[in-house]
Amino acid sequence: MESQENKIEQKTESQLEKRGRGREITYTDERADQICDLISTHSESILTLHEMYPDIVPCEETFWRWRRKFDYFAKEYAKAKRLQSDANVDSMIRIAKDCKESRDAINKAKLLIDVFKWDAAKRIPKLYGDRTISEVEQTVTVKSSEEARKMDSEEVESWYKDLMG
Repeated sequence: MESQENKIEQKTESQLEKRGRGREITYTDERADQICDLISTHSESILTLHEMYPDIVPCEETFWRWRRKFDYFAKEYAKAKRLQSDANVDSMIRIAKDCKESRDAINKAKLLIDVFKWDAAKRIPKLYGDRTISEVEQTVTVKSSEEARKMDSEEVESWYKDLMG
């Protein structure tokens, strides 16, 4: 009977093999640019990009470590995600038009569009976020310091009550 520790080790190794983490990819700014180009032009997760481009995109763990460790990569990643959001918003019309008339296809298209809208609103709120417009009406009474000095306590109290509504 195998020990619990051996089973965990084997599971971890097999997960590493499945995800293609057998080789480590070295960080360079050029590689960061390649990765960010892929992110900005694909509506895919990091895991999917790694599976599609294993020689360019590292595994998720390495990717997130690089993002924390390298400022250049973190800044370029943020730009790439904003560009990706713009591209996703642009593709929403195509998704809606290409949607087949089955209930499943329509629901899938709605879900995808909702995800793209949410992502864009969070990443680029000035452009895609919900805008709230508040209208405020206020009357302001201005008294000169000379007028204020001439007021007795009753006038001050009345003026204050009017002011505070």
